[in-house]
Amino acid sequence: MTIVLIAVYVPIGFQSGLTGALFTEFAFTLVGAVTISAVVALTLSPMMSSRLLIAHDPKSRGWQDRLSEFIDSAFDRLLRLYQRALHGSLDTLPVTTVFSLIVLSSIYFLYVEAGSELAPQEDQGIIITSASPAPNATLEQKLIYSRQVYAAFAEHPETAHVFQLDMPGQSIAGMVLKPWDERSKHP
Repeated sequence: MTIVLIAVYVPIGFQSGLTGALFTEFAFTLVGAVTISAVVALTLSPMMSSRLLIAHDPKSRGWQDRLSEFIDSAFDRLLRLYQRALHGSLDTLPVTTVFSLIVLSSIYFLYVEAGSELAPQEDQGIIITSASPAPNATLEQKLIYSRQVYAAFAEHPETAHVFQLDMPGQSIAGMVLKPWDERSKHP
């Protein structure tokens, strides 16, 4: 499981673009944590178990022993069920082969259809600004600057409409651009 997780997350760590910017640290952190966990699971845990666990007394029949026997028998039944299903699948090799080919061939189509970026890099058609006035600014001062922002947005030829929210400690303004085919300037 450790090798599978490392094999999945290392390529994510080397992705470019927005996906790489968002997930590089996460991928390498997860790879490091899983690797350390595997080392601990393979070295420290068995050693600590040999020191902490006591030998089983076959004469005692406490609730722990009954619970242990119940869990063991449940897992044995599950193992036998899994073995029957696995042998049934492997005994019908043509069905397994066809299913495997379908899964493997779908990988190509999923790769071709998947975008290379998590979010599109194109223009989303909206620009939003946020301003925080000085704590001692008066309402008149804030309105002067709000009108200037509104005028700058409204005079832009690609603007469809402008919106503005003026609150006591913050001002948010934005412009929604016209559709692509109606614009003469592009980013």
